[in-house]
Amino acid sequence: METNTAAETTAPAKPAALEGLPPVSDAVAATPKLVQSSTPAVQGPEMKKRELVDAVVKRSGVKKKDARQVVDAMLAVLGKSLANSRELNLQPLGRLKVTRVKQTNGGQVMICKLRQNGGAEKADKEALAEDDD
Repeated sequence: METNTAAETTAPAKPAALEGLPPVSDAVAATPKLVQSSTPAVQGPEMKKRELVDAVVKRSGVKKKDARQVVDAMLAVLGKSLANSRELNLQPLGRLKVTRVKQTNGGQVMICKLRQNGGAEKADKEALAEDDD
C-alpha cells in the first residue's frame, strides 16, 4: 500500500499577484485569428509574346509580320526605359514605376509598382484610331 506525503497532496502556494484569479482550467481559450498574407496571387497563366502578337493582330487588323515587328520594337523600348529606371505613363495600361532593383547572377530583378485608374475597361470599348491614308 502506498502512502501519500504532505508534499504530494498539498497544492503549491499561489504568488500574491495571482490571488483572486480563476484557476487555469477555468480560463477561456483564445480564439485563433486568421492572418491573411499581402502577397499577391497570380490570377491566370502568363501571356507569352506570341499570344500578345496574336491579340494585337486580332484587335488592329494589321498583318502578323507587321504586328510582330511593332511588338518587338515596343518591348525593346519599354525594357530599356525600365532598365534606366524611367517611370512609364502608358494609359490604359497605367503608370509603371520601378521601386527597387536588385542585381543577381542572371541579370537584375526589378520590383515595379503599377497603378491603373480604371482606364483599361474604357479602352476595350473605344475603337482604335484609323490611319490617315
